Amino acid sequence: MNFKSLPKVELHLHFDCSLSYAVASRLNPSITLEDYRRDFIAPAKCANPTEVLSRAVNSIALMQTEEQLQLVTFDVFEQLQQEHVYYYEKLHTTFGWDETYFLQCNLNAIRASFLPEAEKQRLENRLREGYHNL
Repeated sequence: MNFKSLPKVELHLHFDCSLSYAVASRLNPSITLEDYRRDFIAPAKCANPTEVLSRAVNSIALMQTEEQLQLVTFDVFEQLQQEHVYYYEKLHTTFGWDETYFLQCNLNAIRASFLPEAEKQRLENRLREGYHNL
């Protein structure tokens, strides 16, 4: 069975644990595929959640400007589309950013995208639902 083509739901998505190799290497061209697999992807079997989340530090280092956050936003939404994720519940970061700034960067990226207006509005609404302070 080809699971990739089936519709999916993402109930809890860590934005800073979702960078693809394409965007990681674009943001830092010195990152090799071997580096990416070692430093950005958790092992198949982890001893605890800390082992998984320790990879986020490497991603966070690549997301320090609004431009970098926008590139990652495009990347994450492209991955969701390629994986046929039709609904996601919570898109958030693990460490450090002011949520208002994080949300605004994501909204700016969506608005600047080439997506149809209806899809832009749907994504904006989904983002806002996870951030009740806006």
